[in-house]
Amino acid sequence: MRVSFDLTNPDRAKSSIRMRLSVNGHRTTLPTGLNAPPLLWASSQRVKTGLSVLAKHDMTSAQAKAINERLDALHSQAMAMATAMVQESDGYVDLSEIKRKIINATGSNHERKEHKHVVDAIDDYIEHLKKRKGRNGKATSETTLKVYKNARNAFRAYENKHGKPVQTMEVNAEFHRKFIDTMEAAGYKPSYASKIMDCAKASLRWADSQGCPVHRDVIEGKLSKIQPERWRRATISVDELKGLMAMDLKGRLEKTRDLLVIGCWTALRVSDLMKLGDVKVHKDEEGEFIQVESTKIAGTFIEVPLHEHVQQIRQRWGGWPPAISDQKFNQYAKELCKLADMTEAMRGEVAKMIKRNGKLTKRNIGGIYAKWELISSHTCRRSFATNFYGIIPTGDIMHVTGHASERQLMDYIHAKPIDTRRRVRAAMAQM
Repeated sequence: MRVSFDLTNPDRAKSSIRMRLSVNGHRTTLPTGLNAPPLLWASSQRVKTGLSVLAKHDMTSAQAKAINERLDALHSQAMAMATAMVQESDGYVDLSEIKRKIINATGSNHERKEHKHVVDAIDDYIEHLKKRKGRNGKATSETTLKVYKNARNAFRAYENKHGKPVQTMEVNAEFHRKFIDTMEAAGYKPSYASKIMDCAKASLRWADSQGCPVHRDVIEGKLSKIQPERWRRATISVDELKGLMAMDLKGRLEKTRDLLVIGCWTALRVSDLMKLGDVKVHKDEEGEFIQVESTKIAGTFIEVPLHEHVQQIRQRWGGWPPAISDQKFNQYAKELCKLADMTEAMRGEVAKMIKRNGKLTKRNIGGIYAKWELISSHTCRRSFATNFYGIIPTGDIMHVTGHASERQLMDYIHAKPIDTRRRVRAAMAQM
């Protein structure tokens, strides 16, 4: 059994202090009704009491001492109450009941926010994300906020279908399965429905830290994530890139081919690929390279040498080729690769308009397709990772693609068995 305290929002000027309670391997958090500036907080001594430090944050020694004494009292009360409940119940732990009794007994619920509906919890978490800065020091991206807004809308649609709102305490392992089944019946993939639930779980865990009643299944991680089905994705090989470069093209297909080749040799994100005019070319004693700011770590840059194909393209255009929109690039890239005879039958997903509940809607439909049908802007980064895998150190590939872990990178590696076999055979020949 363990009781500890930490800050709810350490990135704010003043943060609420919460209690963390762990009993027999089960954990929960409770509000204390107290707050302190993060710069005055130290987990070992709680609120710092040094006069010079306190003066900088407009707090007196008496105020700091009062907070620490209150935390000591809460610690003692929580330990005593949890111990008694465990003994009375012969070791059975009901954290929600322990939490309710501790909050009522300690009077620490005056700042508690009761989220009656899951959509309220998601809305509040979205507002929290708007104010929060991530580990890279940057504000939450609009893309991330949009993901959470989509999750909120999905829960509203679920509520409308079932005719009642979803309470925060209702979200448990059983609800999780029911929600996935409902989304799947509506034409969504289970992995997409699982992503919606991931947003809900993150929102509920944050709501729990604010004193909202949340089912223990959420806190204890019993809502299992459904992983997307894996298969070998379409990539463009080095030989295919050579074939594309040998094609005599004009107009939109020439621009598309050149952008596609540049993407495969640089692993640029589509947002950078479609703004090549902003990408500067640098030169050192070994040749030309590009430098792009990392989206993961603020103030750091990704540097990629220019392949001879990229240099040829720049010479032909007198710089970077003109950009086109993401949508047209994906459309023209398929047309280009069909022309290049990339007709290998592969498993994949293609966006199609289908009728659901009497309305036309776009859904990714799995099946066996010709390779050219599966080509998109994201093929570029997958191709770079796949073509260089086993040739240069994995860490160098991760630096270029911006992946934080090898596990994430491996989702991008889609080599054919024959390519792996050749690399292994070449390595054996050198042993």
